[in-house]
Amino acid sequence: MWKSLRIDREETCYSANVIICLHLLPMPTKQNTMTMRVSDELKEKLDRYAQLTGRSMSYIAANAVEQYLAWRIPQLEELAERIKEADAGDFASAEEVDAVFKKYGG
Repeated sequence: MWKSLRIDREETCYSANVIICLHLLPMPTKQNTMTMRVSDELKEKLDRYAQLTGRSMSYIAANAVEQYLAWRIPQLEELAERIKEADAGDFASAEEVDAVFKKYGG
């Protein structure tokens, strides 16, 4: 049987034969409502995870979206910057490319 050990507002640990700690980020104070469609399978996973963590499905989904965007937005911003450089013709010279291939055995 799992035993819940509340560490603080953002972290809950569960113990059985091992201890599993879940660190959940606090939600911003101002919240908005958003509706999204998900498959039955994803809803079941959200519901199960919510039960395991003692959090609402809404909290879990918002936290997942927040983490995903924190990862993806910088990637897309970096990509846009590299495309801008490429469009401006800012490329490595043939000699620079050859030097990298020689250095790393390519």
